[in-house]
Amino acid sequence: MKKFTTALFLVSAVLFAKAQESVKCYSTEHEIELQQKYSQRANLDQFEQWMSKELRSDEMKSERGVVVLPVVFHVFHSGTAVGSGLNISSDLINAQLQQLNDDFRRTPGTAGFNTNPVGADLEIEFCMAVVDPDGNVLAEPGIDRINAPSLGLQSPGYTTGYMDNQVKPVTIWDPESYVNVWVTPINLFIFTVLGYAQFPSASGLSGLNNNEGPAATDGVVVSSETVGSISFPNPSGGNVGAGRTLTHELGHFFGLRHIWGDGGCSVDDFCSDTPLSDASNSGCQVGSVSCSSADMVENYMDYSDDACMNIFTEDQKARVDAVLMNSPRRIELLSSNSCSEDVADCQSPYPAVSELSSSTVSNGVQLSWTPIEGSIGCQIRAGLSAVGFQTTVTVFEANASEFFVPASAIQLGLEYQWQVRCGCSAAPLVVGPWSETDFFSFGSSIAEELTSSQAYNSKLSIYPNPASEFITISGADIEKYVIYDINGRMIDNQIVNQTESVDFRVEISALE
Repeated sequence: MKKFTTALFLVSAVLFAKAQESVKCYSTEHEIELQQKYSQRANLDQFEQWMSKELRSDEMKSERGVVVLPVVFHVFHSGTAVGSGLNISSDLINAQLQQLNDDFRRTPGTAGFNTNPVGADLEIEFCMAVVDPDGNVLAEPGIDRINAPSLGLQSPGYTTGYMDNQVKPVTIWDPESYVNVWVTPINLFIFTVLGYAQFPSASGLSGLNNNEGPAATDGVVVSSETVGSISFPNPSGGNVGAGRTLTHELGHFFGLRHIWGDGGCSVDDFCSDTPLSDASNSGCQVGSVSCSSADMVENYMDYSDDACMNIFTEDQKARVDAVLMNSPRRIELLSSNSCSEDVADCQSPYPAVSELSSSTVSNGVQLSWTPIEGSIGCQIRAGLSAVGFQTTVTVFEANASEFFVPASAIQLGLEYQWQVRCGCSAAPLVVGPWSETDFFSFGSSIAEELTSSQAYNSKLSIYPNPASEFITISGADIEKYVIYDINGRMIDNQIVNQTESVDFRVEISALE
């Protein structure tokens, strides 16, 4: 009996350990499930035969240019408040969209850029859908929040079977007009899945009357903790919280295979510019060697940590081109206008933004501008004045007029330049020119905020700055002073009302 009990304990321990595992991608396994369920669906070998034919066609040798595709995020929850638990904030979702655009456009100055000689700009941009399938303007562009129990669905945390059979058919938006992204935990008995996608169906294969597969399940599923970006990571995501799970899964959505081909050295991903590999890589194992060559661990189609990824290749782009120009539902997305409200005044040339201003507050800098009526969002680009524009962010909000830059994103004491432009449509793109350049900075080790602009401009000096023990304030017409520490926390606030010229010392070493 003792021997039996010990064996049972060991089995239980193994099951417990497996329950903690997380599978990064389930797209290949999901495709096999679809082929078993739909006998008419092309298998991966047939898909590759079709893909090879399309890659050789003259049509695919031409330049298609940049395309803009509408996205809707179906966010599942069980009645929790927006921004709480699974009902993730719009800030995380908008950050995710920006990460997709940086990755698919290989945007210079962002984490999506690389200097690899075979690195490619896929020339795909994603926009937040502005209207739902009935033409109603969305309260939150690109976001469809779903209280699952209210639709008779189980609380979030679904198997792939439940997703495909129960959840997707009642929540999908027309896949010819939207890229559907379902955001929910995915559970498969003893492990969880970070994401999976439905590969594109391939029309034109010989011997098949209908190989489109189920339109009612077409799209991508990602777990909520993966939604975010490199610059705005999901606090629950750890190494997978910076948005690259969706980049990876959309790669599958557009026909890309795992970089190791889901097999050993004799199995390929059908891209000649990605080195052969015998298995996936985790972490960031730059220099890892298999199949007699260094693995491209930075490729989005590997399993590396989010921060390690930054490459799509030219051959991968060719595969995506073939799917975009031929595959059912993918090709229809190119003509979708779901990112436009068809506003009457939405036409080029769109007006430029004017009257930029910036104001320093205790925990950052508030950027403001005159709103343009009818705009659906604005882009802000900024960077150190000595370097140039380094980062671009997008605010998806009707008549947007402000953007807050937290102190944690600013190097203290250095000058930044910024511009803004707004638009009324993303598909087709209708956007105004970049505004005039404005400038801002955020203190140094001590930031001063004075109510007397005259004193600030000409009659005040503060030294030493930075300081750790005391500062001397010298000047006249000083109404008050406020002192912040290096983290932007106010540590002193005094009314002075000093009209005469005076020097006085403030002991800061004792301030808390």
